[in-house]
Amino acid sequence: MDVCNLTHDSTVFTSNAYLIFGERITLIDVGSDPDTLEKIYRQTSTIDSILLTHQHPDHIGSLHEIMGAFQPELYCHADHPLQTSKLNSGQKILIGDEWYKTLHTPGHSKDHLVFLNSDSIFTGDVVVYSDSASNRGSFGRTDLPGGSREDLICSIESILSNSSPNLTNMYSGHGPIFHGNVVEVITTALTRARKRKPKYRS
Repeated sequence: MDVCNLTHDSTVFTSNAYLIFGERITLIDVGSDPDTLEKIYRQTSTIDSILLTHQHPDHIGSLHEIMGAFQPELYCHADHPLQTSKLNSGQKILIGDEWYKTLHTPGHSKDHLVFLNSDSIFTGDVVVYSDSASNRGSFGRTDLPGGSREDLICSIESILSNSSPNLTNMYSGHGPIFHGNVVEVITTALTRARKRKPKYRS
């Protein structure tokens, strides 16, 4: 699978924005970097679909600009003025050349989605590989409006119950891409979340 993180070198606060090539050129989250549109044009002249893991500002800041430039389909769980299709848990969707299962994973936000197949997962902010709180398995913050630690724990448990032992590629909403034992990373995040301590020390 050919995946490009368009915002890996951004100097502003933004989510990761993953451009996936193949039969259906897909952008997962658009981020909030004003240079993202120019970066897309360097890679492709077409985007078929945009998938949103959730609608926090750092994940959708560039959405109107990119939608206006490419007129792609917009898939998300919660309503959005530009939405063309609603994604629900269990729904299959083509990303690049591969089919993924959609999981509704609230906790970080009420509308959060994860996209999963046998070897790859786009986790958004429910689980990340590394951030300023933890390394090799960190859970999403739940202190924002619509957040819930109990929902997040259930969502991570759902991700694990749907994950294959062959899951080796993790593309999270923030931080680096991870290739390796993804189930181990997600299990570590779940263990930390279950302690029910604040993610960030005051």
